[in-house]
Amino acid sequence: MSHFNKGPAYGLTAEVRNKILQKYDPQKEEELRIWIEEVTGKRLGENFQISLKDGIILCMLMNKLQPDSIRKVNDSKLNWHQLENIGNFIKAMQCYGMRRHDIFEANDLFENGNLTQVQTTLLALANLVSVNFLSSYSIIHPQYDYIIILKKGLDLKRHPYLLSRDAASPAEL
Repeated sequence: MSHFNKGPAYGLTAEVRNKILQKYDPQKEEELRIWIEEVTGKRLGENFQISLKDGIILCMLMNKLQPDSIRKVNDSKLNWHQLENIGNFIKAMQCYGMRRHDIFEANDLFENGNLTQVQTTLLALANLVSVNFLSSYSIIHPQYDYIIILKKGLDLKRHPYLLSRDAASPAEL
């Protein structure tokens, strides 16, 4: 499969590209790799960009975070099917609550144009997931500095011990 390389960059374009590449964080890539593998249950290959390029794992990730948010995932090796997967992932992220200006463009990933932006987007998505999860499923215990994770729909009136100030430790809750 061929890439849509634009050729070597010179002058200001090369300087900008080098600055972008310097911002890419391999440690954050590893954290994202672990997070994506845990959520999807799929192992990513050695190369992060190539593993995500066809959009299949990204679609799986979004469907795990918000079931049925992407109804059709193309497993074809055709470029336009892969770009469609990435586009569907981008639309699903917007529906999930990501702001448009925080999201990478399909070619940033597909053509390896700006992997730093892809990384930034996925980190923002992971952060949004944690915020959505904590706001939907947790309360902060009034006496202790920890968060109690609840099942969605739990009636606190029927479980007042969750808010009790008499508990000696989180284990007693």
